[in-house]
Amino acid sequence: MNLQTTARKLGIEDAADVFREDWDAIQQTLPAGGPPFLQPEQIARDCETVLLPADMAQAVAAAAQRVAANDALSALAWYCHCRLFGERPVRPEFKSWPLPTHALDRDAGLFYVLVLLSGIPSMQRIHREREIPADVIRDTVADLKRCLETEDYFLRTGHWGISQNIFGWLMHSWRGDLYHLGRLQFKHGPFTGRLRAFRHRRARAVLALAEDGVAFRADGQMDVAGQEGAPDGWTSTLEISDTAIAGFPIDPRGFAVHRRLRLPASEWEPALLPNDRILEIHIPAGPPPMDYDACGESLRRALAFFPKYFPDRPFKAFVCSSWILDPQFEALLKPESNLVRFQKEVYLYPLRGGGTTMIWQVFGLRVKDIRSAPRKTSMQRALAEHVEKGGRFRSGGCFLFPADFNWGAQVYRTDAVRQACAGEGGAV
Repeated sequence: MNLQTTARKLGIEDAADVFREDWDAIQQTLPAGGPPFLQPEQIARDCETVLLPADMAQAVAAAAQRVAANDALSALAWYCHCRLFGERPVRPEFKSWPLPTHALDRDAGLFYVLVLLSGIPSMQRIHREREIPADVIRDTVADLKRCLETEDYFLRTGHWGISQNIFGWLMHSWRGDLYHLGRLQFKHGPFTGRLRAFRHRRARAVLALAEDGVAFRADGQMDVAGQEGAPDGWTSTLEISDTAIAGFPIDPRGFAVHRRLRLPASEWEPALLPNDRILEIHIPAGPPPMDYDACGESLRRALAFFPKYFPDRPFKAFVCSSWILDPQFEALLKPESNLVRFQKEVYLYPLRGGGTTMIWQVFGLRVKDIRSAPRKTSMQRALAEHVEKGGRFRSGGCFLFPADFNWGAQVYRTDAVRQACAGEGGAV
């Protein structure tokens, strides 16, 4: 079936171009009986492999029957499978891939679940080659079930399924790039923060400097939508030569300092630079809660797991970008809060972006007005009160070097680094 006809039958004409590359060649390989991964016996095995419970497996099987019975849906499913898991897999921009809502209505969110299941053999091959332990595989693939029942598609529609965004996220697991170790997930990636971190050659202290040309507000946070152009804002500079590194420090509590530092290059060495290989930390939505000790144990496991199973992918640091890293939480929540304790173990830095994710993570997706938000927990009460007083939330970033891992020691909150940022006694 040609692409134009397929798109018309599925009601996705406006998005058809995202599937144009290799469409005809791929359709020529479609088996006469349709995609084999849609057969009931295969669907049952695949659902068991990724630990879907019986009710979810039944819904997935029913959706598979609908796709198999529709020639246009089958053609699209085969195309997606071949592009992602064929001989020449690609990494498309999943946000542009449409949901076939016109053809599948309430089951539209299960279409990309079926495509994911078709890639199980590819994922298993990676796990075998790397000799990934069975318990890590089990916890990693279980993320599909969690996403089906907690992420945006289910919360918006009330039906099991995944959106294009979550499909793209789960592909990290299917490609062997992401693993679930205890409470946290870890994914290989490049460092994209707008800073550079340096380590003192003798004292081993770490200090981050803002990248050149970053716009900050007076409070050291990055400009965000609706808050740009403050009259007291400023822009960072960074100059690196053979003799010195001159720039504006990032306080480990999560804000830039409008005070230019000059670090002798003979005493400071680069520790984290743009595009360095890192391990991204992801904190899946609970339950269980984001327990402080459990997070520390996950990091310990990661320090043992990745060098053993991925010796060819060394990493410089753990890095996280999340609403839980908003530095305001230290003032709003109790010191014993899991979030506050986590923040004190890592080096915080500002990000450009609001904290809209926080609202639905803490209060629920359907909360539109903070005045009607539930206030069952101390966290909900504190955050709602902050918004009612005109406060805003933002995302934040953090890094943690393996050499500095000492859960409970708050290694980046040292007096020397804070004095350097504040201009008390010069640099370390």
